[in-house]
Amino acid sequence: MAHQSGLSATDPLAAILSKLQTFPMGPPQAAYLILMLATVAAYSSPEQREQEKIAQTIERAVRLPAGAFPLARYARAYAFASANRVSAIYFIPDDDPSNTSCTSAKAGGTANAGQIALLCAPPDGLKEGERRWFKNAQTLPHVDDGACFYIDIEFDLTRNVVISARCHGGT
Repeated sequence: MAHQSGLSATDPLAAILSKLQTFPMGPPQAAYLILMLATVAAYSSPEQREQEKIAQTIERAVRLPAGAFPLARYARAYAFASANRVSAIYFIPDDDPSNTSCTSAKAGGTANAGQIALLCAPPDGLKEGERRWFKNAQTLPHVDDGACFYIDIEFDLTRNVVISARCHGGT
């Protein structure tokens, strides 16, 4: 499976680099920066790097349905549905999440990780533009309706194609 590499707007290293471009640096500062960035990169596992590449591939390939918001507005939750398929839900995070809903979601423990990501404020919940991988498709955030505030994505890893991208509620 061919993947393109590089930093995206949601990559922590890209965020650091964009902030640092405004600061003047001499050789000692640049050397220190390189050492720090290498240290940060070393802390991401091969699995995390592969997941990031897959998410980038999906996001480049997906055509959001009519009525959808721009991709950057969505929090994006991913999980392997099988060895050759990724399921995802893209959702518009609530600007003012309910503490009651969050507390109820957290009462379900780690099996309820998707609902915590959906119903809680960051850092437990996802924010606009953020990606997160979940243990399996059963732990992804779940909603029964919601139109294009929630989009289900299915991606075939073998063929590198989006199988479906549809809004909830059939709209």
